[in-house]
Amino acid sequence: MLTKEIIEKKLPVGSCIHETKKGNKFKIVEFKNEKIFFSIPNNQQPGKFYRKSISIQLIIEIYENSVFDFKYFQYKDCRKSAARGIINKLKSIK
Repeated sequence: MLTKEIIEKKLPVGSCIHETKKGNKFKIVEFKNEKIFFSIPNNQQPGKFYRKSISIQLIIEIYENSVFDFKYFQYKDCRKSAARGIINKLKSIK
Protein backbone atom coordinates (compact mmCIF):
# COMPACT_ATOMS: atom_id res chain seq x y z
CA MET A 1 0.00 0.00 0.00
CA LEU A 2 1.35 3.37 -1.03
CA THR A 3 1.43 6.12 1.60
CA LYS A 4 2.57 9.73 1.82
CA GLU A 5 5.65 8.63 3.77
CA ILE A 6 6.67 6.12 1.08
CA ILE A 7 6.22 8.75 -1.64
CA GLU A 8 8.36 11.23 0.31
CA LYS A 9 11.05 8.60 0.84
CA LYS A 10 11.16 7.45 -2.80
CA LEU A 11 10.87 10.96 -4.28
CA PRO A 12 12.69 13.42 -2.03
CA VAL A 13 12.57 17.18 -2.58
CA GLY A 14 14.64 18.03 -5.65
CA SER A 15 13.77 14.86 -7.54
CA CYS A 16 13.11 15.28 -11.26
CA ILE A 17 9.69 13.82 -12.02
CA HIS A 18 9.38 14.73 -15.71
CA GLU A 19 11.57 16.05 -18.50
CA THR A 20 9.93 17.69 -21.52
CA LYS A 21 10.99 17.29 -25.13
CA LYS A 22 12.61 20.73 -24.89
CA GLY A 23 14.68 19.62 -21.90
CA ASN A 24 12.71 21.46 -19.20
CA LYS A 25 12.53 19.54 -15.93
CA PHE A 26 9.69 19.33 -13.43
CA LYS A 27 11.14 18.95 -9.93
CA ILE A 28 9.55 18.29 -6.56
CA VAL A 29 9.77 21.38 -4.34
CA GLU A 30 7.88 20.36 -1.20
CA PHE A 31 5.25 18.15 0.43
CA LYS A 32 2.63 20.18 2.27
CA ASN A 33 -1.08 19.90 3.17
CA GLU A 34 -1.45 16.45 1.55
CA LYS A 35 -0.12 17.80 -1.75
CA ILE A 36 3.04 17.40 -3.78
CA PHE A 37 4.32 20.76 -4.99
CA PHE A 38 6.53 20.82 -8.06
CA SER A 39 8.22 23.50 -10.14
CA ILE A 40 8.07 24.00 -13.87
CA PRO A 41 10.29 26.43 -15.77
CA ASN A 42 8.85 29.74 -16.92
CA ASN A 43 9.90 30.01 -20.57
CA GLN A 44 8.95 33.71 -20.68
CA GLN A 45 11.38 34.58 -17.87
CA PRO A 46 14.43 32.29 -17.82
CA GLY A 47 15.51 31.39 -14.31
CA LYS A 48 11.98 31.82 -12.93
CA PHE A 49 9.63 28.95 -12.11
CA TYR A 50 5.94 28.29 -11.75
CA ARG A 51 4.80 26.28 -8.75
CA LYS A 52 1.98 23.76 -9.16
CA SER A 53 0.58 21.02 -6.93
CA ILE A 54 -1.16 17.71 -7.18
CA SER A 55 -2.99 15.79 -4.46
CA ILE A 56 -1.15 12.90 -2.83
CA GLN A 57 -4.48 11.07 -2.55
CA LEU A 58 -4.93 11.31 -6.33
CA ILE A 59 -1.44 9.88 -6.89
CA ILE A 60 -2.20 6.98 -4.54
CA GLU A 61 -5.49 6.24 -6.33
CA ILE A 62 -3.80 6.20 -9.75
CA TYR A 63 -0.90 4.08 -8.47
CA GLU A 64 -3.22 1.46 -6.99
CA ASN A 65 -5.45 1.34 -10.10
CA SER A 66 -3.51 -0.98 -12.41
CA VAL A 67 -5.58 -0.07 -15.50
CA PHE A 68 -5.75 3.74 -15.13
CA ASP A 69 -5.84 5.54 -18.48
CA PHE A 70 -4.36 9.04 -18.46
CA LYS A 71 -6.62 9.88 -21.39
CA TYR A 72 -9.35 10.38 -18.77
CA PHE A 73 -7.20 12.29 -16.27
CA GLN A 74 -9.05 15.22 -14.69
CA TYR A 75 -6.33 17.77 -15.51
CA LYS A 76 -5.21 18.69 -19.02
CA ASP A 77 -2.19 20.82 -18.08
CA CYS A 78 1.27 20.20 -16.64
CA ARG A 79 -0.24 18.23 -13.74
CA LYS A 80 -1.04 15.41 -16.16
CA SER A 81 2.63 15.10 -17.17
CA ALA A 82 3.75 15.47 -13.56
CA ALA A 83 1.34 12.77 -12.34
CA ARG A 84 2.44 10.39 -15.07
CA GLY A 85 6.09 11.09 -14.18
CA ILE A 86 5.48 10.54 -10.46
CA ILE A 87 3.68 7.23 -11.11
CA ASN A 88 6.43 6.01 -13.45
CA LYS A 89 9.16 6.94 -10.97
CA LEU A 90 7.34 5.25 -8.07
CA LYS A 91 6.88 2.05 -10.08
CA SER A 92 10.52 1.98 -11.21
CA ILE A 93 12.00 2.53 -7.73
CA LYS A 94 11.90 -0.56 -5.54
